Amino acid sequence: MTDALKLGATLYIPAIKDNLAAIANGEKYPQLRSMVFCTEDSIYDKDIDKALEKMGKAEENLVDGKPDKAIDHYSKAWDKAQKSL
Repeated sequence: MTDALKLGATLYIPAIKDNLAAIANGEKYPQLRSMVFCTEDSIYDKDIDKALEKMGKAEENLVDGKPDKAIDHYSKAWDKAQKSL
């Protein structure tokens, strides 16, 4: 189990960003340990479809790299989000 103090604060990232895969796999912010790709408060309603598309592309890029347990959790969360639409 991860120590809460080592985890740090969660960064909410608008899912409309172009570099989601780089953020998720630690290329952009290597020290980041907890993140949420936000499709609610941080983007306009009209941009939700675009954000979901970007999240899907990020997932494809991550799966092509080195998927691990965190990526597996992200993938399952993505599937649940798609089913809820």
